[in-house]
Amino acid sequence: MHTPTTVISKFLAQLLQPLFDKHVRSTTITDGVDLIRRLEKLALGGAMGSAFTLTLANIFMWKWEKQLVLDQASSNETYGRYIDDIIFTFNGSLDKINQMLNESHLSHLNIKLVHQTGSSVSFLNVQIENRIDILLTSVYQKVAAEPYVIPFTSDHVKHVFTNIANTILLRDIRYSSTLSTFESERRTIELMLLYNG
Repeated sequence: MHTPTTVISKFLAQLLQPLFDKHVRSTTITDGVDLIRRLEKLALGGAMGSAFTLTLANIFMWKWEKQLVLDQASSNETYGRYIDDIIFTFNGSLDKINQMLNESHLSHLNIKLVHQTGSSVSFLNVQIENRIDILLTSVYQKVAAEPYVIPFTSDHVKHVFTNIANTILLRDIRYSSTLSTFESERRTIELMLLYNG
């Protein structure tokens, strides 16, 4: 095709293509290598709260945890994960756990694994304790977190505050393994409600 429009088209392509490439380079993926480099850059420097970084973290965690989950299931142990927090039971030696975690840490130096072992551990907002083969659970109060504060002076309708109090009490009923643990937490809630008016 040697029509006049073809010549004009080629001229405009040569003129506009560099300008177009300059402005859309940040959103254009040229090939698989470019995609991988972008994902690595995002994984190393991405904001942990972004949806895509969470997806990458889940991919990494699944690669890491796949064998552990199979081992836990075959030995009738428990394994659970919430985002980047993991909890599992293990009846083997402490040395074996430390070896496994050290190997995992060395496989990817940018990821820091912090572990806590013992007869008492907190996961999410649950305190779990094994006291002489008796499992005790309660609400875990994070030291760094602010205590409950309910803004009773806000414009919310009254049923919102009732729902908050009921939700807190229901959570405490579910998390408390003994009546005395629940009563202690209930008193804390009562004081918080009195303090907030």
